[in-house]
Amino acid sequence: MFLRLDENRCVKAYNVLDGYEAIQKYDENNGWVWYDGEFSFMMGENRAGYEKAFYLNEDGTIRIEYEKIPPRQPTPEEVLQAKLDYIVMMAE
Repeated sequence: MFLRLDENRCVKAYNVLDGYEAIQKYDENNGWVWYDGEFSFMMGENRAGYEKAFYLNEDGTIRIEYEKIPPRQPTPEEVLQAKLDYIVMMAE
């Protein structure tokens, strides 16, 4: 299977294709590396408030790290609506 890694060796995608076509399409120049093992983004446990990040170690094993999900930021529309609500409240 091929794993697509970022600069920190974090797994961003995978493909189970193998053979000549896959070797031509996926190469290390595009961040794809060959991984001789089992992988799925479903590995590991789910933890509330955290997302899983998968890293390929130098020894060829997969490491799972749990990264805290940052608090959601309001959208520009929500900010504008809050300002309008404030203005209306102050006018009353």
